[in-house]
Amino acid sequence: FEVRIYDSHGGEHMPEYVSMNCCAANIPGINMNAGHDQRYGIGLPMHIATNKEFTELTLSFYESQTGNERKYFVDWMDSIYNRKSKRMAFPKHYKRYIDIIQYSRDMKQTYSCTIKKAFPISIGALERGYELGEAVPQFSVAFTFYDMEEHFIENSGTTPTGSH
Repeated sequence: FEVRIYDSHGGEHMPEYVSMNCCAANIPGINMNAGHDQRYGIGLPMHIATNKEFTELTLSFYESQTGNERKYFVDWMDSIYNRKSKRMAFPKHYKRYIDIIQYSRDMKQTYSCTIKKAFPISIGALERGYELGEAVPQFSVAFTFYDMEEHFIENSGTTPTGSH
């Protein structure tokens, strides 16, 4: 997977983004909440949809020798909460758009998903140690967000067939 995280201060022109390789992506589920509606208090209540919710987005990354991947998310979370002033930043300064792009083995795009107004809510533990040998360390990041659009790609690898 390729993950592109767009800077929230991109402006009107092509926004700048950070691109990372993701070793696993847990694409969010969708929940439709329902409530009861009884018209004019008469008759049997009907179930109606009341709102749409998404589960958390979880992305897993390999850590390079420099640790820049994990540092990026730690810095992002530090930009949300200022330790010195003990204040939270305004959402417009830390919410970002995330594109998740999946490719086939022959490098054709097979799926993409745009996560809107996202920010990290947790960074998973990272195991380090000599007993790991040649294993590449991995860590996961969980995000909450406002909305999501999924794009299912036809066999040609170029045309979206639908979105949420």
